[in-house]
Amino acid sequence: MKQILLIGPAPWATGGIASVNRDILRSPVINEKYDITMVETWNHKNWLKAFVFSLFKVHRHSKSADLVHIALSAGGGCYRKMLLQKLIHRKPYILHLHSGRFISFYRSQPAFFRRWIARFLNEAKRIICVSHTVAESVQKEFSISADNILCIYNGVHLSEKNAPKQTASPFNVLFMGSLIANRCIDEYLTLADSFQNDTGIRFWVAGDGTRNDWDMHNVTYAGTVQGAEKQSLLQQTDLLIDAFYYESFGLALVECMNAGIAIIGRRACAIPEILSDGEYGILFDNYSEIRDSICLLREDAAMLETYQRKAFERSLNFSMSSFEKSLSLVYDSLLYPSASQK
Repeated sequence: MKQILLIGPAPWATGGIASVNRDILRSPVINEKYDITMVETWNHKNWLKAFVFSLFKVHRHSKSADLVHIALSAGGGCYRKMLLQKLIHRKPYILHLHSGRFISFYRSQPAFFRRWIARFLNEAKRIICVSHTVAESVQKEFSISADNILCIYNGVHLSEKNAPKQTASPFNVLFMGSLIANRCIDEYLTLADSFQNDTGIRFWVAGDGTRNDWDMHNVTYAGTVQGAEKQSLLQQTDLLIDAFYYESFGLALVECMNAGIAIIGRRACAIPEILSDGEYGILFDNYSEIRDSICLLREDAAMLETYQRKAFERSLNFSMSSFEKSLSLVYDSLLYPSASQK
């Protein structure tokens, strides 16, 4: 059995990349064909310790690997992966790019580091991007051969049946993601602040982190939600707002769509692609448009129900089985090239 070394964040950690790594390790489709070893490069408990240990583990495990699969992000994570790539004994590697801000990160670096990053990408046997939007921008920026770059949407554990929403007052609006500035949490809370005198609407915040500087009676902080608690929150949610500028795919976005939640998303990065240019959700450019859309959906129950139904229908395009099969085909094409061409 061919051996694959998977390098990336700990599968038990929070975050989209960790979730994808976890799905790869648990996939029966992939693991019945390949022996996958995971080396953790980051965890939220002690990232420096995890990275130092990963240096030794990558050097050791890559000796027996037939292929190295590197989960790639922007920022410091990119440089850590470039250092680790030097330790894989010249084994072929693929890059699984999860970041929607990789191009802006790359352009902000000094010339020497830009050359290093470009060489890192161009020497990869394949670059997997999680949306066509990101794939097209990366291909253009780095002059990647069309044969070496492709899009594989992240897989989501989907419900095939759209459960009826728990329609009750108040109208529930959700933010889901890390409570950090680049996820636009401040803008979301500013929006909630503008509705403080409206008793018919409630804003929910679900994600890791704290914001003690915002204390409003119409905002509920649910923290990191999982399992039954998460399903209960999604079931009572009417509307999700995804205001992230650099959404490369949006696992939380698709999970909410699969729960039959209407979507208001920023017209940026891959959100228009996921929402098919507004067919399956409302796109916005500024926050006044969000407020107007919220008011519109609250007043028009039929329109709200239509967008909830459309969101669910669109979510079915991002199944876990599709992800597993697509990734397995990439592995096949590199490890069994003659068989995959038949």
